[in-house]
Amino acid sequence: ILDYSFKALGEYENIESKEGISKAYNLIGVAYFYSSMYEEAIRYFLDGLDQLKDSDNPNLHGSIMNNIGDVYRESGMFGKALEYYEKAYDISEANDLDYYQATILGNIGEVHLLQKNHGKALEYLIKSFKILENGKDLVSMGEVANKIGKAHQLKGNTEMAEDYFKRALRILDSVDNQFYRLDVLANLAQTKDDPEESIAILKDAISIALGVGAKKKLSDLYQKVSI
Repeated sequence: ILDYSFKALGEYENIESKEGISKAYNLIGVAYFYSSMYEEAIRYFLDGLDQLKDSDNPNLHGSIMNNIGDVYRESGMFGKALEYYEKAYDISEANDLDYYQATILGNIGEVHLLQKNHGKALEYLIKSFKILENGKDLVSMGEVANKIGKAHQLKGNTEMAEDYFKRALRILDSVDNQFYRLDVLANLAQTKDDPEESIAILKDAISIALGVGAKKKLSDLYQKVSI
């Protein structure tokens, strides 16, 4: 991603396309985010926003706002994460971007989940899932199904949780998205009563994390195995 994004950035700079430069910055930020390099990610996302000051591109504007929210969420700064998610949601709502709305609702739901507001989290997540069921964004659909499973798990509804985790895996397998499978496998492992069964699932996730270079997730998985 970085190789092609930096090449694209050079081309956009040559033709002085601020919108193109912003798009390249956004992709560079995404690559750093996936590599758990959050300082670099947020720097490029903010630079991308700066390039959009005089542009009317709600899709890109909302995408960058949402991505900044992701960085703050992963950094544990939940108030800042919600602030940027809400800005992204306002943009998507004002421009009738239904599937962006669904993604952002899912992210807001996840922040509430991390803050242990399980009921509120489910409210946002189910609303998101219903929108996604009518479209073709299978990656987001799988991601939200995983979050709904996690909310049920934390509420003690183990069977419901396992059902959503398995549904998420089926969806993500259909688009071969390895990155988001990691979270689902980590959650599914926690539904098992037999520690050996849990460890087997986590080891499968570790091999995937090594393959895609997801350092932070790899660290979390090793910690779960040790526990």
